[in-house]
Amino acid sequence: AAATLGTALSSSYNEVLTWRVLMGLACAFTTPTGYTLINDLVPEDRRSFATSLYGTGVALGGALASLSILLDNSFGWQQTTIIISVM
Repeated sequence: AAATLGTALSSSYNEVLTWRVLMGLACAFTTPTGYTLINDLVPEDRRSFATSLYGTGVALGGALASLSILLDNSFGWQQTTIIISVM
């Protein structure tokens, strides 16, 4: 959320690029960590359900992100990223 808000408040291409790189790095570290935590904390008999639920959430988030096009058409990219960052 912080990187998304940083993107919204950017005033140059380099600032947008920096925030997007930070967002990508955060996702690169948190997604595998999420699966590791599931493996470590969820009992083995429930692990497949927990993993599939987490994976579905990741896919659903990506699908919902495509709806941001509608917000962008209505409010512009900066307002859209502000809306997304507070959700």
